[in-house]
Amino acid sequence: MLSSTDRKQAKVFVERLNKPLKQDGKIGISIGMAEAGPYSYESVDQLIERADQNMYEVKA
Repeated sequence: MLSSTDRKQAKVFVERLNKPLKQDGKIGISIGMAEAGPYSYESVDQLIERADQNMYEVKA
């Protein structure tokens, strides 16, 4: 979870995290993102479910 982070900032964070792993060629990560707030909020379960769905879309 990245608080006070918008989608663009989160994408940069994930790319920086994944870059050294990809260079090694042995490991990669898939991360699903889901954004909440500042005007509407889902339950924690709904937010996790949406992030999980987004992760599977990235892997497809």
